[in-house]
Amino acid sequence: MGNKNKRENLAKSDFCRTYLHINGFLTDSENEKVFQRIRKYQDKYKVGITDAQIWSVEMTYNDNAKYEE
Repeated sequence: MGNKNKRENLAKSDFCRTYLHINGFLTDSENEKVFQRIRKYQDKYKVGITDAQIWSVEMTYNDNAKYEE
């Protein structure tokens, strides 16, 4: 896995952690545990990202989505 993929994984992970915490899916203590695991990943692979990279993550939802048959 290249550094670009590692940075992308890091940004997506932190974005998702924040989303889950803000929307009440993670308590403060759960959020802290997830944050520490993300930091271990960051330290292990020696990757860093900017706030702009975190906020560049996008989620897409389509309420009318259907499986093609």
